[in-house]
Amino acid sequence: MAVVGLPATPGPAVRNHYRIDPAGFIVLHANVSKQRPSARGAQIPTSPATRRKTNRAPRLFRNTYTRGSEQRRVKNWSIKIQHQGIRRTLSLAARTRAAAAAEAMIISETILAHGWKAATSRTPRETTASNPATKTNSRSVEADWRARLIRRPRPDPKETGESEFSVRIDHQGGGNYFPLGTLDEKPAAALAREIYASVVRDGWENVRQRYRRELTVALHWSDDPLAWTYTTLHSVPSKSARAKADQLSPIPNRIPVLVIDSDASVRRAVAECIDQHEGFVCAAQFESGRATLLALARLSIRLVLVGRSLVDMNAGTLDEKLRESRSEVTTLQFGVYEDSDHLFRATPGGASGYFLKRATPGALLEPMAGLAEPLEREKLGPAIRRYFQKLVSTLSADFAGKEMARLTAREHEIL
Repeated sequence: MAVVGLPATPGPAVRNHYRIDPAGFIVLHANVSKQRPSARGAQIPTSPATRRKTNRAPRLFRNTYTRGSEQRRVKNWSIKIQHQGIRRTLSLAARTRAAAAAEAMIISETILAHGWKAATSRTPRETTASNPATKTNSRSVEADWRARLIRRPRPDPKETGESEFSVRIDHQGGGNYFPLGTLDEKPAAALAREIYASVVRDGWENVRQRYRRELTVALHWSDDPLAWTYTTLHSVPSKSARAKADQLSPIPNRIPVLVIDSDASVRRAVAECIDQHEGFVCAAQFESGRATLLALARLSIRLVLVGRSLVDMNAGTLDEKLRESRSEVTTLQFGVYEDSDHLFRATPGGASGYFLKRATPGALLEPMAGLAEPLEREKLGPAIRRYFQKLVSTLSADFAGKEMARLTAREHEIL
């Protein structure tokens, strides 16, 4: 669920129309040539006087959520809108039905004139302040933040129990899911509000180092054919007790791994993920390619994981320099994404085949399982191919079995 903010003045240039689909969504579209409302869909009026008279009651509803086995109803009104192939349920800040109807009207105009980001980039308090028809108070703001709380799937499906609350925060083109670390709505809503205020006051860079974020990390084993394993991680802020030192002593019987990424909270999360693998340990972390090359001679490293978002050096360039300096070191690149949807959209085109395997945090390095120390590039390539070929053959066999079960006796005889 998203909480919508309103611009000061929606643009009047676009003549707005809507229709209601069978599921009850408002489907918005723009038509700059029509001068009169279509018989198939009422025109959304743009003048304030007409807006006040418009009855939007059929589109307003109160959302529900389940806590434990009890279904509860959210106090604030909500509205469903579809535009440009996107459907969203939006929570309104107004408390009365009439004020909510006026707020919904402005939201629909905002989305048509400026797009989804313009309507989802402000805090609930700003929503109420920008609309004089709404009533602002601390209770309504708290209710708005509670309405935004969601439960994201656990990074490791083997973990049992109810997942903690999370919140999605968007501001000025940036956005992230933030796990809130509690099952209690009140402190979760308070923390969500605090995070948003920090984003507005201090900017994204500061907030991403101070608060846990949900991330999707993909390890790039091969780009053609594309073969990646990916998992969900929570970033590790510097104030976290789990934050480990940048360099540690190697642990016997474990392959030492070096992690390089410009984002410290991401480095710590990837390091924590590596330590969950049997036979591997994160022995060092660096924020830049230059710092890595300067320290490489004194490090006992066999595997290097390089983030593709390095600030000072292209990941491919660093890979070449690492090979020149230490031919025995194996290098793999990884990418960091807001969520799995962003990962899928970011996959490069032109590959001869695609295989993205979701893994638990403790299985991201699974294609290397069973490889003995020291790692050798010549052995790594065939091991990776065997791993993904086995996955493909397993999927093919399962699919073939299901398809065969649907055949008639005569079709089986012909085969």
